[in-house]
Amino acid sequence: MSTAILLPPELDERVRSRAEQEGIPVIEYVVREMEKATSIPSEQDLWERLKQLPPVPMGESGAELVRAAREERMKYLDELFDDIRDRR
Repeated sequence: MSTAILLPPELDERVRSRAEQEGIPVIEYVVREMEKATSIPSEQDLWERLKQLPPVPMGESGAELVRAAREERMKYLDELFDDIRDRR
């Protein structure tokens, strides 16, 4: 089956140039690029796959995680400074 495609002049020039750079016929270049483009799932396909996944347990909120990390860092710094003071 064949399909004729009219490309805008700028795109046509780029396609021809790239095919020439690779030393292959334009049709071979176009078919290869179209195969690459259509082998990638569409956005709709990706959303459908995501909808089928089980929900992810959320656990702690981002704010709670940041708060815990800050508290852990402050505890570490307090212990570090206590050690420095004790050495004096």
